Amino acid sequence: SQVLPPILGGVEKCTNKFPSRHLGLISAFDSAVADAAFAEIRQRVSQGVDLQRLRSIANSALSFSYSGKTASSCKPASCHPVKIAVAYDEAFHFYYRYNLQLLEEAGAELSYFSPINDHHLPIGTSGIIFGGGYPEIYAQKLQANQVLVQQIITCAEGGMPIYGECGGLIYLSQGIELSSSGQFHHFLGLLPLKIKLEEKLRALGHIEGELTADCILGKKGVPIKGHQFRYSGVVADDTDHENYKFRLIDHHGSRATEEGFSYKNVIGTYLHMHWGDTPQIAACFVDHCRRKENG
Repeated sequence: SQVLPPILGGVEKCTNKFPSRHLGLISAFDSAVADAAFAEIRQRVSQGVDLQRLRSIANSALSFSYSGKTASSCKPASCHPVKIAVAYDEAFHFYYRYNLQLLEEAGAELSYFSPINDHHLPIGTSGIIFGGGYPEIYAQKLQANQVLVQQIITCAEGGMPIYGECGGLIYLSQGIELSSSGQFHHFLGLLPLKIKLEEKLRALGHIEGELTADCILGKKGVPIKGHQFRYSGVVADDTDHENYKFRLIDHHGSRATEEGFSYKNVIGTYLHMHWGDTPQIAACFVDHCRRKENG
């Protein structure tokens, strides 16, 4: 007979709502989310859900891995951790936790920093990752932090591995135009792209592909998987053909596009990648950071 999952309770509709914007809800980073909303959620969950039983079930779960694949097998023996700076603040905070775990397994020491508030990268940084987020909303604050901007540019020109996804791609680009106002915000300018934020959804869905050239993420032919969810798109692209590193197929399997915009050891993509089936991507990025550290 079929075993049905237990019912642990229910949560009533909350009166305090999270405000929304493009890409979904306002995140918990923003002051626009009232403390009352969190207080009401805590109250309704604690009253309506058997939390003790929920914890017991969660603690009984088996450990999970993707086909037994890890990045630790790719880690060189007797190597000290290599420091990778991970952007994490209001502007950048979309990450797959599993990807960060794979980086650590491969020998990374992750050091989180704020491109908005911190004036310097963490001491000893050998690589940088910019996740997804809302750089367009915090553009003025990001632009104002010129000490950090110039340090990142110097690191890129010196060959430091830098990887950006979606919001991270936008930050690495020349800048973004807001369709609502026509205002253009300048960013790092490391990638020869100009971005425009539209009012309508530009892409949503799962995407697969492969690396089309050796790069900081792996060897040519390595498969890549992920998703896109964005309201912006590239409107001006001066990238040379050889500086594309990805070939992507949309979820319908009907259209292939070149992507993975690169400059030196900088790569930006609209793809939010998940490395569960390809932990060697994490290991390769860490290895390139270690090579940079060792000169």
